[in-house]
Amino acid sequence: MKHYCIFSAVAAFLLAAGCSSVRNVTPSDLSVAELEAKKAYAVDPGKRIKNIKTYILRKEITTNHGWMEPETIQMVEIKYQAPDKMNMMTFDDNQPTHALIINGNQAWRVDFAQKSYDPIPTSELKNVKFMQKLADPNSKMSELFDQITVDRCTIGDEPLYRLTCLNEGQNPFYYFLAASDYLPRRVASDVKQENGDSYFYESQILRYQMYEGMLIPDETIINLDGLMQKGKVIYYKINLPIDAKDFMPPTL
Repeated sequence: MKHYCIFSAVAAFLLAAGCSSVRNVTPSDLSVAELEAKKAYAVDPGKRIKNIKTYILRKEITTNHGWMEPETIQMVEIKYQAPDKMNMMTFDDNQPTHALIINGNQAWRVDFAQKSYDPIPTSELKNVKFMQKLADPNSKMSELFDQITVDRCTIGDEPLYRLTCLNEGQNPFYYFLAASDYLPRRVASDVKQENGDSYFYESQILRYQMYEGMLIPDETIINLDGLMQKGKVIYYKINLPIDAKDFMPPTL
């Protein structure tokens, strides 16, 4: 599950990577609430996010498997309907290979090659629902985490605000905003799984692009426990009709 690129696509769409080489840490001059407000305006000056009922996002994901293996290119399509429905499907050569479907308090993994699908166990559903909330454009960090502290730092030559986000029983989640424009730039965490193991996740937003009146992370680099992926948005539209059957297991 940890190398499932649809999870990378969701997080890369929303966030940005890595807490390596953090320097010059000082107290923040802005509160979490002030930073959230500035981020919201920077990303969505027209205040369109609150009116999003559905969206369809497609990303091209290029995966580097190491110098002995050729790169692979996949397409990931995310269909979302507020407040709690999502279909994240991976394609190889325009053919679906895997999907994660969330419909309220139900969720399934689909394997198209095996022509099978399985419900996600209750023990894993909490993490899946958290990913779903991360993908909700209307979500705020303060609504997703029990505790958030903020300071200022630099990575390389870039001044940043660093939000350290905590939930009980989980490892810290580090979220970085650029001090220059308050746009998300980086995210990093050792993500804890239900079995107690953790895997390292980090992503970096390289470029933003205006879609539907909002600034969207257009190009990203993702490190998923050593697996390196590059992401590029190729399609994003909001408030399109989505068939209800897209949020149920397919007929295989």
